[in-house]
Amino acid sequence: MLTKGRTELVMDNMNDFKQQFKSQQKQTTPVNPDKIKNLLKGLAITVAAIVVVFILFGSFTFTVDETQQAVVTQFDRIIRIIVDDVNAPSIQALKEDPRYADVKIQQGKGLFLKVPFIQQVKHFSNKLISYDTSAEEVTTLDKKTIFIDNFAKWKITNPATFMVNIGTQGVAHQRIDEVIYSKMREEIGRVDAHILIA
Repeated sequence: MLTKGRTELVMDNMNDFKQQFKSQQKQTTPVNPDKIKNLLKGLAITVAAIVVVFILFGSFTFTVDETQQAVVTQFDRIIRIIVDDVNAPSIQALKEDPRYADVKIQQGKGLFLKVPFIQQVKHFSNKLISYDTSAEEVTTLDKKTIFIDNFAKWKITNPATFMVNIGTQGVAHQRIDEVIYSKMREEIGRVDAHILIA
């Protein structure tokens, strides 16, 4: 008896639910196309505003990560450098150089501000850089030809003077090649081949 009463109660509730659902379907108003257009227009404006904010934020800021140093230029003139240690000897020498008297030296990593479109940022590595040169022929004192392959490890200690005097890592590698091979030829030309090989 108790089960029959519950079943009737459930059936009554389902019938009530169906009637309410049908009445709500009849009462719903048709979708207004102008409201949808306004909603989409507002959404498009919001998305465009967010994109503009990100672009402006990116043009007003720059980052220097843990493996970098940076040089900020304005109209190709160095105005600021961001380095690892302002007390490093190469940076102290920079402070004493009258050519760099107006350069602001900052220590740190992270997010920095700049003037958009006027100031440009160039990043340089602060890590020990490995450069593997290509093998070259060298003649020994006893006129024997040998091939020598070597490598160099170097580091940019002062990004401002590096940028002014050398420019890029590619140019630095060319200069390293010239110096290493001229010295190697000079030194190996003074030694017999059997001494080098032994």
